[in-house]
Amino acid sequence: RGMARGLAGYAGLELTDSMTAVTVTLYAFAGGGATFAGLALGFAYLPAAFAAPFIGDVGAGMSRGTRLAVSYAATAVLLSVVTVLVLAEGPLLAVVAAAAAVNIAHSASRPTHYATLPQLASSPGVLVRANSTTSFVNGVGTFVGPALAGVLAAAGLAWVAPGLGVVLLLGASLACSRLHLPASERDQDDEAEGILDGLRAVG
Repeated sequence: RGMARGLAGYAGLELTDSMTAVTVTLYAFAGGGATFAGLALGFAYLPAAFAAPFIGDVGAGMSRGTRLAVSYAATAVLLSVVTVLVLAEGPLLAVVAAAAAVNIAHSASRPTHYATLPQLASSPGVLVRANSTTSFVNGVGTFVGPALAGVLAAAGLAWVAPGLGVVLLLGASLACSRLHLPASERDQDDEAEGILDGLRAVG
């Protein structure tokens, strides 16, 4: 049951992420054309890419289930701002800034999800299947999310896609709050040095 809750929560995140990306891109395209749409999507994701290494360990003393629940809930709150802005046909820059905040909030969700799976798995085989299911969820979300967001935008209901994402993320937060995992031990290593070591390894 715990594994099912964790995977269901992650499915909600993936579907929400792809729906929001397409919604913001189409909104930017309608207001500023193709060039602005491309720039908007870049600005919506670039801050999260830089912030992810630094916020990935926020709440390290919490259980991973709690960290997921908090991350999903925070993302839902910020996504509600995107929903309202799109519904009210707000300024393009405000929509992009709100989307960037959403991406920063959930940039800790994916690594926490992957770190949670071994705690939920009852055997190595279960862990392998959970990782495979996560990859499957990624693929399905990448297809279904944009398709759904595109249909809603074409129908003049673009705000419904992020609104649905808010509901999905709140459900994911509730599911992960019931995982009842033990609190994580704090890493005594220097966090900044660890980030630099990671960047060196990538380089």
